[in-house]
Amino acid sequence: MPLCYPTYYVGPFDHYNPQYMCCCGSMHARKAAFYAACLAMAVVVLSLIGIAVSFSICGVHSVNVSLGVIAFIGLLCILLMFEGLRKEAEEMLVPPLILSVAFMAVKLMALVIVLVTTVFPNNPVGHYIMSLEYVDGDLTSLRFVCGAIAVVIVLVFAVVTWFMRITFLCYRYFTDLNEYRANLVVGSEVVGA
Repeated sequence: MPLCYPTYYVGPFDHYNPQYMCCCGSMHARKAAFYAACLAMAVVVLSLIGIAVSFSICGVHSVNVSLGVIAFIGLLCILLMFEGLRKEAEEMLVPPLILSVAFMAVKLMALVIVLVTTVFPNNPVGHYIMSLEYVDGDLTSLRFVCGAIAVVIVLVFAVVTWFMRITFLCYRYFTDLNEYRANLVVGSEVVGA
């Protein structure tokens, strides 16, 4: 069995390698991840404000509480992402990635439910949508509302996919950078060992 030796690096690390660039090569993954985290923080804060308003209008319901818990978990993940960007720690980018995958799975299920409700409106979701104040109670209104919800879900799905891609690029950049630093050779000494 051959011995495996670590790879030692002598030359400088190429921070601007095309594999660490995103947005058509115009922005570094770390900077883009910071902007994505800022956007996610704004969305989470607005969600928390909306949930607080919902508590004051509708009172405490299991839906409000569960949405509040999910938004709070999202806030913690975004704070971890900011800390990971500050410390260049790739392991702190994993929770936002996991939460994004879970969010996409939930959105995909919601899209399937909305599309099924559009085709077969005689189900609990269809009855709930028909009971809303702004729906006239006919199938045309139901299909319009379901179509609007489907469009919003697809747009959110696209934004979350963009967020995941940028976060993963930054994760890969930090992984390569930290591996480079751990195996850096200066003179005849290994610096990171």
